[in-house]
Amino acid sequence: MGNRHSLYLRYLLLSLTLIPSATAAAETLKLAIANSTCDIFSQVNQRFSAAQPIQLELTCKASGLLAKGLQGKVIDADLFISANQEWMDYMIKEKLVNPEEVTTPWRNHLVVATARSSALAIDRWEDLASPAVQEILIGDPSLAPFGRYAKQALQRTDLWPQVIHKISSRKNIAILAEDLNTAGEGSVGILFGSNLTPGHRLLFRVNPDWHDAVRYYMAPLANSTKRDTVAKLISFLASDPITALFTEHGYISGQP
Repeated sequence: MGNRHSLYLRYLLLSLTLIPSATAAAETLKLAIANSTCDIFSQVNQRFSAAQPIQLELTCKASGLLAKGLQGKVIDADLFISANQEWMDYMIKEKLVNPEEVTTPWRNHLVVATARSSALAIDRWEDLASPAVQEILIGDPSLAPFGRYAKQALQRTDLWPQVIHKISSRKNIAILAEDLNTAGEGSVGILFGSNLTPGHRLLFRVNPDWHDAVRYYMAPLANSTKRDTVAKLISFLASDPITALFTEHGYISGQP
């Protein structure tokens, strides 16, 4: 009886060692994504990892910082998402992504907003030059695409010389959105509509004819060893529930 009990315990222990844990089986996919998509991809991660044992590791920065980090090998990723074409073109030039694998799955739009607590009342683009507006928060045009779009709009409407003394730039959209929550009475921010928070009050949308089209560009890294897993994620992003999720959060899905 003792021998049979001992053999049973040995068999049970051996069986347990052969059953992989959920943690051990989980695969990690690294994403280098434009900062403006970080919040939505946190939700994508929850849904994607619930559907299959794959976790998304997100590196969220301005598109320019991501591209330079990937080129300099200080950032490691399997998939890159840029908030404009320029930085994806840079990745193609550096042979970090294959041009035939680049897609443009989402678009966005610029808005002008202020803090929810602010009583500022303007409803026209030209009002940015008025004394009522004392500070205009935009992204750093050299690195953050949403800042470049804002600068384009100001320049193409000849407002840039009139408001340049009011401009205060931020490295990325998450910092700008947070700062705008507690900004002063005369402060406004120009940011993507998808990044508005309950702490903001929308003033008006920016005419899209005044800046380059706001499109996101996505491509797997050419040297990724997890291309099959990347393909699963890309297919998941194109599914109806995830398309609806992006639309709900202010993105415009589909090719332009």
